[in-house]
Amino acid sequence: MIVSEYINAPVSNTYDYDIIKGEIRIDVKTKCCTSKPQEDYFCSVAAFNTKQDCDVYIFVRILEDFSKAWILGGRSRSGFLKNAIFFKKGEIDPSSTFGWTFRADCYNMKIADLKEINNLRK
Repeated sequence: MIVSEYINAPVSNTYDYDIIKGEIRIDVKTKCCTSKPQEDYFCSVAAFNTKQDCDVYIFVRILEDFSKAWILGGRSRSGFLKNAIFFKKGEIDPSSTFGWTFRADCYNMKIADLKEINNLRK
């Protein structure tokens, strides 16, 4: 809903994507968090979700109490998968100070490496 309102496009909510803006099929990936996201935090796409037929991923973090959310940015699906770092289930996140372990095989990209999505607001 947050991204839908931000880019002024209706929610489509299919298995493959959540929003359509013109011809662009957007899948929104959202994670709950307990604090403001940092530039070196990862945005993730589970390996089993890489077959989804979308054009763009947009990443969002939302506080657990739903009081605040951040639209972090996005990447084309192909650009994300080409440039993301792959981690296997059970590996330890190298950026985590708490030794967080990946719960599934996934592709990850730092927030700092995402692109602005302002061009989708037109």
